[in-house]
Amino acid sequence: MKKKSSSVSTGRRQFLKSILPAGTFLCFGCSGLLSAPKKDKFLEDSGMSYMEVFAFTFHNYYIPIMKKLAEEEGKERFMEKLKEAVSAAAAENMKNMAKSFPNRDLAMMAIFTKTNPLFQRAMSYELVKETKNSFEIKVSRCLWAETFRQANAAELGYITICHADYPMTAAFNPKIKLIRSKTLMQGHDCCNHRFVMEDEN
Repeated sequence: MKKKSSSVSTGRRQFLKSILPAGTFLCFGCSGLLSAPKKDKFLEDSGMSYMEVFAFTFHNYYIPIMKKLAEEEGKERFMEKLKEAVSAAAAENMKNMAKSFPNRDLAMMAIFTKTNPLFQRAMSYELVKETKNSFEIKVSRCLWAETFRQANAAELGYITICHADYPMTAAFNPKIKLIRSKTLMQGHDCCNHRFVMEDEN
């Protein structure tokens, strides 16, 4: 009975909040709302979809800037320097992330890949095979690839996003090797990521 009474009370409270002005509702004893800390506006939900975020970040800013720099510096030289910078940054980023991981074995790599919220929302992929010594996924759709290819910047996208997978894997664990022959960024039908323990392959 108490549970039902609590449910009715909660429902009544929600109903009153929906139909009465905020000031009126405060008169019913909800003074605690007055002392609630104001949320930092920078932490508020932007209301943007992942596709909109990618377009805003890459299509509107990053890609045009990189194209301009490539034009001014010479494309081949610029891409080589960018690849070096991306590799170093990707490795450092992974080292920092991995500090919180309980270990850095292949099983942990698989867990990180399968539970990463960004990967889940920006890619469509399936688990192809998982054994003690290997872990393989097939990516059929990738928001990074779609964003860069739509901007006619697939080469830039490959260096920035796809190539970074190699130094990140090595930084996670030097014994784990990434084997991949296809990427959506390069126009293939999928990305075939396969992670293998080198000393046990």
